[in-house]
Amino acid sequence: MERQFEIHLGKLRTRIIKMSSLVEDQMELAIRAINEENLELTNLIIEREDKINKLDRKIERTCQKIIALSQPVAIDLRLVLSALTINTNLERLGDLAKNIARSFQTLKKKPIFLNSTKFHDMTIIVRKMIKDAIDSFNNNDAALAKKVIEADVNLDNLFAENRKILINIMKE
Repeated sequence: MERQFEIHLGKLRTRIIKMSSLVEDQMELAIRAINEENLELTNLIIEREDKINKLDRKIERTCQKIIALSQPVAIDLRLVLSALTINTNLERLGDLAKNIARSFQTLKKKPIFLNSTKFHDMTIIVRKMIKDAIDSFNNNDAALAKKVIEADVNLDNLFAENRKILINIMKE
């Protein structure tokens, strides 16, 4: 029974790492699609979305199996619950990448005003946050996870600034 438990935990970690990598690629492709005005990349993003959704369901089933069959406690339970939370957020990021791709397909080119916004600064922070979040999970690094949370405050501030910039552009 203990051996089966370890196998399920290993699968869970592997799937989270795989999903993290897929989502990181999706976000990178979405940013590149806009910066390079590359509509082919948007098609790739939309095609890959299905992989993320399938992996999302596999991760959920793996977590359910671990909880139902093994009744984990302490650190193992924290790992499973963290994996569920991470999985939900990764799936959401995958959806956002797809939404960015679809929006860009509608526009077909980078908006002229984009260089007046905080878009570039935000993409730098998002890229680092995703990388650091993945690394903190892989290395069980709580200090790095805390830095991701702190970076989110900076991202929120840039978002607020960006909103003001966009409102001013619309007013003009």
